[in-house]
Amino acid sequence: MSKHPTSGPPPQDAIAEIAPELSRPVDVTRLSASGTMVHLNPSADELAAIAKRLDLISVDHLNGKIRVRPTMGREITAEGMVSAQVQQTCVVTGDALPTTLEFPLLRRYSEDADALAGLDVDEDEIVDPDHDDPDPIENGTIDVGEAAVEELALQLPPYPRKLDAAFDEVVSSPPGTVDEPENPFAKLEQLKKSLKSDD
Repeated sequence: MSKHPTSGPPPQDAIAEIAPELSRPVDVTRLSASGTMVHLNPSADELAAIAKRLDLISVDHLNGKIRVRPTMGREITAEGMVSAQVQQTCVVTGDALPTTLEFPLLRRYSEDADALAGLDVDEDEIVDPDHDDPDPIENGTIDVGEAAVEELALQLPPYPRKLDAAFDEVVSSPPGTVDEPENPFAKLEQLKKSLKSDD
């Protein structure tokens, strides 16, 4: 999974130069069989950087405990629960809208994974939504903090709206539309009725 989506596959060196807003690296070459626990606990500066990246008013809280352990198939698994409190912008009123989230994080990593996997998929190719390729292990290290931010981005409501907020009803015709012309035969029929009533 790429750290910052772009319009095309970025070069390997460009991926390496991107500094994640929340970096919690784990040296997987030193993992024991039971693994290790990673606590996110971001600083105020890290929370502000995450809010800027995800186009949020603020990230007031983000925490989680992630267990990183080796699994079968020469893979590493990062698994745990993440909680967050963010301020989004209501799409109707433009006001700040607090959003509370709690979600699981499950990410697989492998030495053999392709860092650009999924970025060059052909439009006609059928992709299994339940199949998730492992992320690459880069220089013997994985970044649990970056994985948490990526998952937070996926969990955010795309169109946040206050419960009592509603769009105004459209009364007039939308711009660019033409009102339907009056039926001339109906108008003639009305004229006939008017002449008969005069008689």
